[in-house]
Order: sequence, then structure tokens, then C-alpha cells
Amino acid sequence: MLTYDSAIAKKYAFHRPGLHLLNCIPAALPLYWVDATALILDEKKISPIDEYVLRAIDDGIEDLGDISNILGLTESLVKESLLRLYKDDLLDLPVVANQRILRLTQKGEVALSDLISLTPEKRDIWFAFDRIQWKPVALPSGHLLGGKDVDEEGLLRVRPRLTKKPSLEEIEPDQVESAIEISMRNVLTKPNILVLKEIGKAFQKFLPCHLLIYGSDDGNQHGVEIVVDGRLEEDISQSLDELGGLKHLKFEIDTAAENDSEEMKIFDEITPKLSKPILSIEEANNSLSSALSIASFVAPIISTLCFLRMPLLSRSRAALRAVWPPMVGNRASGFSFSMIFSIVSQWMGSI
Repeated sequence: MLTYDSAIAKKYAFHRPGLHLLNCIPAALPLYWVDATALILDEKKISPIDEYVLRAIDDGIEDLGDISNILGLTESLVKESLLRLYKDDLLDLPVVANQRILRLTQKGEVALSDLISLTPEKRDIWFAFDRIQWKPVALPSGHLLGGKDVDEEGLLRVRPRLTKKPSLEEIEPDQVESAIEISMRNVLTKPNILVLKEIGKAFQKFLPCHLLIYGSDDGNQHGVEIVVDGRLEEDISQSLDELGGLKHLKFEIDTAAENDSEEMKIFDEITPKLSKPILSIEEANNSLSSALSIASFVAPIISTLCFLRMPLLSRSRAALRAVWPPMVGNRASGFSFSMIFSIVSQWMGSI
């Protein structure tokens, strides 16, 4: 299960110059698992029998019976091998002195030296498609979650760039090649896509991640970074910025929370709260008996940065229902910011 990660928050706290890290949110990036049809050249290994037949012909043995005797194979097996080699354009049958002889083609000579065969074929393929960057990506299916898994783990669903499935015109063959090298690595050796013929079904999937939310002191600047498996995904973060950053992000609301008066309906409604950083490190370290340190005893969150003691977007599930008092644990839990702010303000006024 993906949870609030204080190690990630500490590692990337100052990644955005001039901005403070406001929160680290467990989330899910939207993807499609796409079924498609393509004409491809797949590098596949030549079978041992075909290799021996090629080597015999390369040594000048041109008679079917001679090849059969030398290799110790039946003539029917040699005929099947010759047929495969001819279909793969590795073998030719030119007419010399009014009779056909066996000759390796240029492709056959190359294949013999590399012991591989390039065979064009139309076949079904499958790959992951990033709905933020809107392009195929190299991911195995085992890394992805279904919608039910995302809901059960309480992950925030990131809005996709588009809700439709991708079209043929929007997909580059070289991007698909890179993608299926991972998604089909147990099926294809080294595919070379000639033509992408058809886009079939597109199944909705998700990639677990962390959203890092940043804000400036004056509240005029915000930023979002994406972290997957502990690593920053700068290309995805850049695409999210191009879509509008925080303005593009909207929370998925579950039906059970629709009538909750404290429910945060959409992300735009809480961006004003994000505009003011909690406290700078210098302010937090001025006094161990400061209001912030007192507040940390009221709403402690284990192993977080000092300025993340009261995450503005802390949550335990996608619905972001406010809870008071907050639950103590290793992950950020939802709570009423207004209540915390009111208590801290009272303490600060009494100091």
C-alpha cells in the first residue's frame, strides 16, 4: 500500500528553488493498457536444424539427399527446414545449367553470421499509455493498479489530459517499440514496428506515485512534482505543468461523501490554503516551545519534516473527509485545518 512517505518529503523538500514543500500526497497516475495490431519485424533466433541446413548450403552442399545424409536427418525434416528458410527470404533457388540449386540470399548470409532471422508479420501487441504525457511508455503490467485497487488504497486519482482513447495518428511507432520491449519482453525478442494498423481496447489503469505540492511565501507561485518509486519523473511533472499544474488537479469524490458539509469538493477550492506555506525552517527552529512545536503534540505525524508537522492536504483517503482529532500514525491523516489554525492562533496570542 502506498502511504505518506516522510523520506520522499525530506529528499525533495527544496527541489523547487524559492518554494516550500507543502505536502506529499499518495496518488495514482492515469494510464491506459492498450491492445493494438501492428506489422512488425521481430528478431527471432534460428532453430538448430535451420542453422545446420544453412551452414551445409553455405559449404556448397546443394543436394537434398546429401544434406540429409551429412546432418543425419530425414529428408522430410530437411524439406520443412528449406521451406521455412525460403519463406523467410534466407534461401533462394536460382536456375543454373537448366536446374535449380540452393543458394543463400544476402539476408541468409547475414542471418547465418548473426544467427537471427528478421520476419515481417502482423500481430497483436499491448503496451502502457501515459494519459498525462499522452504517449506510450515502457511499463510492465505488474506495476499498474486497477480502479478498485486505487479506491481501496485511498489514492488520489490524478486527472488525465484527455478522457478519450488515443488514435493511430497520435501514436509514434518508435514510442510503441520502446514500450513493447518491456510489456512484451517475454514474447518478442527485438521488435521493429513497420506500421501500426489498429488501436483496439484501452483498459483504464493507474501507476502509484506521490504528488509533491510546493508553494511560495507570498502565495503567488505553486508547483507540482511527481515521484514514482522514489524517483522524480521530470517529464511527467513538466507535462502536468503544461496542463496548468494545480489548476488541472481535481480530487475524485466518492459518493459516500457527497453530502458531507466539510468535504473538499475540488482542488481549486483549497488552493488558497496552499498559497501560504506553513512555516519556514528558520521560524520553526526559533524555539522548542513555539506554537508550532506545541501544535505538533496536538497533531503529531511521525518522522515528517518540521515544516510538515501540519500538512495542509493531509488525508487518509481520496475523499479527503476532515477528521478531528487527527489520527496518529506513519502517514498523514485528514483533519480540519481551520481548527488547528484557530488553536495555534490562540496560543500565539497568549505568548
